[in-house]
Amino acid sequence: MSLQVFSLVKLAKSICVQTDNNEMLNSLTFKADYITKAETVESVARANAIVALITNNKALFTNIDANDYLVTNTAITLYDTWKDVPEMSRKNKKSFGTATYKQALKDGRACVRNMKQMIEAKYTLSNLDLVKGFHTVIRIFVPGVRHNPVNVVLMDPTTGLAVQIGAIQRTTKKGKIVSFNVTKKGVVPFKTHKLGDTDYTTNVSGFKDQKFTVTPTKGKKITITVNLTKS
Repeated sequence: MSLQVFSLVKLAKSICVQTDNNEMLNSLTFKADYITKAETVESVARANAIVALITNNKALFTNIDANDYLVTNTAITLYDTWKDVPEMSRKNKKSFGTATYKQALKDGRACVRNMKQMIEAKYTLSNLDLVKGFHTVIRIFVPGVRHNPVNVVLMDPTTGLAVQIGAIQRTTKKGKIVSFNVTKKGVVPFKTHKLGDTDYTTNVSGFKDQKFTVTPTKGKKITITVNLTKS
């Protein structure tokens, strides 16, 4: 709820800056925890008061449309409805601010993917810089997407080819062993991998188990090749 309300505030403040409306800008300046630090009933009251201030001056805020108000008021209503439900799970609490715009994010990403296909089809040969530039933009600005892709290749030094049967394993903090299998393409793919160092051990029949470390690069795809040793 708080995030959605402050998203609306951010839109309103951008107009205040453009029009030098310092009085309204000051009225819309709150601390980040202004809503969340209050008790549940008070937090709803504060959220409604902020939205009412913006709504009552909507003629000023030409960049805010009806759907923006609808999404924000829905988020407040959802929180107000659910705040008194006992023993609510953390998962449900977390969904308050995002439930109303999950579909919008999904539709937006689909549009970006379609645009990517069209740009690649039309400009890959004639304007490669445009294609690369578009790839950079969508990697940075698509909401919620922070991919750190990694491919692990297990190489048979005798044949010089990647093995197609095998796995890599890591041990969790609780001592559980998690396995990731090699695909038919000869890689262990991670669409995204947590940042920092992660230790793995190879598990391929006919080869010794070998330890290696994966250290992803944020936002950039990397390939790690592990040269196996015959057992």
